[in-house]
Amino acid sequence: MEFERAGTMTVFVLASIFLTGAMYATPAAAGEGPAFDSGLQLTDPGKLGLVSQASYYTAPYVPSACYGFDTSQFPAGNIMAAGGDGAPNIWNGGANCGRYFGIDCNGAGCWQGSHHIDVKIVDRCPNGCSGGRAFDLTYEAFGAIANHDQGVITVFYGQNPNPLSDAQYSFNFSGLELPAEFQMFQRSGVVLTQDGIA
Repeated sequence: MEFERAGTMTVFVLASIFLTGAMYATPAAAGEGPAFDSGLQLTDPGKLGLVSQASYYTAPYVPSACYGFDTSQFPAGNIMAAGGDGAPNIWNGGANCGRYFGIDCNGAGCWQGSHHIDVKIVDRCPNGCSGGRAFDLTYEAFGAIANHDQGVITVFYGQNPNPLSDAQYSFNFSGLELPAEFQMFQRSGVVLTQDGIA
C-alpha cells in the first residue's frame, strides 16, 4: 500500500513538472535558441533586494583577479562573474572573491522561463564596469538568463551564502533527466528519488 501511494505521488509530481514546464515554455522557431521575451517582469522583484545592470564578457577567463590561472576554482559551466567597483561595489577590493550572488534577469532581453542564476565572483570588471554596472557575467552565465544581443540587462541580485551545488541543478529520475527549467522543485526542497519523494 505504501509503495502504491509513493508511486502515485511520483507520477503526479512528474506530470505536474511537465505541465508546468509546458505552461512556461514558448517554442522557438526552427534553428533558433530559447524563446525571447522583450519585456518580461518578475512577479516578485524585491525577493533579491537590489537592482542594477549586468553585461557579459567572453573567454579566455584567465588570468582572473581572484584566481590567476587556476581554473579549478571556476564553477561548472563557467557560471561566474566579474564584480564591478562602482556604486554597487560588488568587487569590494577583492573581498567578494569566491562569494556567490543570486541574479534574476528582469525586463528586456530575458529568456522566458529561466531568469535565475547563482554566479561566483572570480574577477574584477575591466575599468570597474563602466556605467555603474554591478556584474560582468561570463558569456555562459549571461546566455543562461538572457539574449546576448541585448548586451546589458537589468538584474535583481543579492549575496547567496549557500548556492545550489552543481549536482542540484538537474536530477535524474529512473533514467529521465529533467532540465534546468524544472529546478523549482529542487529550490523548494522537494527531492525526487527512485522511490518517490524524499
